[in-house]
Amino acid sequence: MAVLKKKKEVTSNQSVQEDKVQELLAKISEIGVEIYQKYEEKNALEKELLELKIAPFKLGDYVMAEVSAGKTKKVQKCLLENDGGILYVRPVKADGELSNRHFSVIPVGNKTYSDILKPVEE
Repeated sequence: MAVLKKKKEVTSNQSVQEDKVQELLAKISEIGVEIYQKYEEKNALEKELLELKIAPFKLGDYVMAEVSAGKTKKVQKCLLENDGGILYVRPVKADGELSNRHFSVIPVGNKTYSDILKPVEE
């Protein structure tokens, strides 16, 4: 005589697993939001720090800066930009349009941003 075994209820087990999956997905999503908020906060602080370092200039100002022009360097009018706490200068072309090139500005040694950036000569 064969013994018949009762089938285990799988639905309640699946329901518990699905609840756990949803709970984990929600936690992951919350962490993602927190990371994004911290990243935004970090960017704002880096921008503020950079603005203090480049004073009296501000991001978006035009300045005179030395940039690469082929094999030589040339002082020309540039726009100040920020990307991730790094200062960039974007040269202005002769026709007044902004160049597609940009150069990072990082003071080396005992130089400061004031040594590198000069007011625009009109």
